[in-house]
Amino acid sequence: MTITDARALKDILAQLARQAKINLVFSPSLKGLTERGMNYTAFGQLLIEVIQFLCSLSHLRYRILGKTLYIEDNTPYLFTYTVPFLLGNRKSQSKVSIMTDVFSGVQSKDSSGDNGSDTQLTSGSNTDFWAEVEQNLHMILSRS
Repeated sequence: MTITDARALKDILAQLARQAKINLVFSPSLKGLTERGMNYTAFGQLLIEVIQFLCSLSHLRYRILGKTLYIEDNTPYLFTYTVPFLLGNRKSQSKVSIMTDVFSGVQSKDSSGDNGSDTQLTSGSNTDFWAEVEQNLHMILSRS
């Protein structure tokens, strides 16, 4: 797409939508924002790359649902995420014990010490899903 004269962003996006044969919807809150003139030239770029660039340049947010491109103001908005999880906390523990006695079959009268070996390996883990979600949210929110 090549545009040589300064044109409104809504006209540029409308031309892109016509060329890509997709629907285009502007949010009512964008009055005047898309009226500013701009020059834009793009060669050999994917439609999504052009839309991403234009929206980031103009501080807009876009969504593509089916064959419709929605252009909105880039303001905070409420979104609900679905998070599958297991109920309750999970605790697991495992224990491995190994005992050896090298001379267990040979009895000696002079045997004064123990020549055996005893090893125990214990490991465990606790998982609290909601505590991890809370910790991650605190980390995300403290960065902004």
